[in-house]
Amino acid sequence: MAWHRPRFGLPYLDCLPRMRKLLEFDFLTAVDRAIKGRAAKIRVVEDEVSNECTVKCKMAFP
Repeated sequence: MAWHRPRFGLPYLDCLPRMRKLLEFDFLTAVDRAIKGRAAKIRVVEDEVSNECTVKCKMAFP
């Protein structure tokens, strides 16, 4: 009878580098998405403030 690796437990050693690359990629993707989301929110707020200032200036100087 041949000995087989257990189905559950540590992953095969040759899979570890690939798994690490996938985890790094997932982490970097999550960070990029968070940064882009925050930048979009900042742009929206800047546009709102700019529009508000434009309206106030038009009202002050008709």
